[in-house]
Amino acid sequence: MIDDRRADAPRAAAPREVPGPGCPPRHRVHVWPWLRRSGSLVLPHWLAITIGRDIWSWRPLGPAELAHELTHVRQWREHGVLYVVRYAASSWAAWRHGGHWYRDNVFEVEARAGAATFARELDGRGPVETRLLAGRRET
Repeated sequence: MIDDRRADAPRAAAPREVPGPGCPPRHRVHVWPWLRRSGSLVLPHWLAITIGRDIWSWRPLGPAELAHELTHVRQWREHGVLYVVRYAASSWAAWRHGGHWYRDNVFEVEARAGAATFARELDGRGPVETRLLAGRRET
């Protein structure tokens, strides 16, 4: 295809992909089976890890598992690079107060709640609220 526009002509900005109500946040899922063994050296029972909008897993994720990881995508978007520090601080605070560094981390608690709600709704016990995937929760 030939582009006959002038190189110095102004071009329209590409539309931004901003998730609206009912839309999951922008994300990419990378499934690499070899990650299971290498990741297990650090976290023996891991399934996936989210870094920014990238979700890394050693197998395809089910709907509830994806809902959990999409909560982390939203958390990364909200906190930026400080997410790493805040996540670590939450793990430390949970451990310091007698809890489990992972299970009682507030970011994981929020992600599990989102996944559980999504799973219940998929089981037919209520409408699927895709707003959950967009980072909005019912109160």
